[in-house]
Amino acid sequence: MKTNFRTIFAALFAMMLMVFAMPQKAHAADKSCGVTIKVNSYSSPFYNPNTKQHTVNSVSETNYIKQSEAGGGNNYNNSSARAYFTGSNADGWSLVVEITVGNCTKTINPYGNAKIYNKDMSNAGGSVTFGVSYSTMNPSVSTSISISGGVDFPLYTLSYDANGGQNAPAQQKINSGSTPVNFTIASQTPTRENYNFLGWSESSTAATPTYQPNGTFSTSIQDNTLYAVWKRIPLPGNLTISCEGLQNEESAVIEVKNGDSQVLYRVSVSSDSPSVTIKGVSVGTYTVAPMAWSWTYERMDSKSVTIEEEQTASVSFTAVKKTSIEQKYDENKKVVK
Repeated sequence: MKTNFRTIFAALFAMMLMVFAMPQKAHAADKSCGVTIKVNSYSSPFYNPNTKQHTVNSVSETNYIKQSEAGGGNNYNNSSARAYFTGSNADGWSLVVEITVGNCTKTINPYGNAKIYNKDMSNAGGSVTFGVSYSTMNPSVSTSISISGGVDFPLYTLSYDANGGQNAPAQQKINSGSTPVNFTIASQTPTRENYNFLGWSESSTAATPTYQPNGTFSTSIQDNTLYAVWKRIPLPGNLTISCEGLQNEESAVIEVKNGDSQVLYRVSVSSDSPSVTIKGVSVGTYTVAPMAWSWTYERMDSKSVTIEEEQTASVSFTAVKKTSIEQKYDENKKVVK
């Protein structure tokens, strides 16, 4: 019986030595806390690259902070997050969120890939405080930040003045945080009776235009006006053509040509009606040329005439009988005039 006790004691002692000789138990696993922050920006929505409009009211991300990064403790009740923007009015603004838990600060730029291009966000931002606990199996926290402080870009306008005409294009508007601001001049053109539209000018009294439809107007001024430039179309005049000396119901055909020798009018005069008036002839210089008449008359030379605004110009010809008539015949025995 004594032997058994000693044997048992020895066995227990050996087991105790084995326990003390075993490595110490490892520390608990380094937990990560998921920090989800939703950033709301209802007054200054974020840019949607799909629609190319500022219609996204909020973005959200989850970032993980390890317990060891925070300092190794279990509770961090004064954790915080701060949202602000980096960038410029010319290139746009990116949302940045800075998260602090204990000793750890993480900066996410851009946060949620959120950007704003249509407002000045240099002084915009928001913040929130929250608590983080690593005491649970899977620690996490969710909170939100509301953005304020976005400022609308200045409004630039381009107005069109028909300057005595009508049907001017509608006003154009651009919000911009940088200058110069570039407008594409409207393709629509105004109208005005008896005037030709030449283009646009910043002066209402200009005779020569500076800008044309579909061109570019650059400005650093918020309110701009372009005035239509017009050139008056001269009112037409009249042309009276006469031919004296025609006899026995004989006639002559007379043509009116422009500077390109294009026939604009063709009239006929006769012994019964030796004169004809063409109304509504545009202002300019023309050539009036007899083209066909009886072979018994001498050839009549063409004449030049100038039509002035609302005036009647006259051109007269005299048909002169040939003093001697020599009849010539062609190969078909027909008289050659």
